[in-house]
Amino acid sequence: MSPSLKLSEKELANIIAQARELGISFILLAGGEPLARENILIITKDYPDVLFFIFTNGLLISDDG
Repeated sequence: MSPSLKLSEKELANIIAQARELGISFILLAGGEPLARENILIITKDYPDVLFFIFTNGLLISDDG
């Protein structure tokens, strides 16, 4: 994916906020590897009233945090 096509953290947060305002209560994060975005869990933490389902291959999950 070209870096120019990647959503910024602010753009992604704005999309999530708009979805929440529309009454969406859960969001599926899939395709490619969602955890490749290092800050994805930090972004989702700001929306405790939205459930996030993350489909991952698990390669980027470690005990290091």
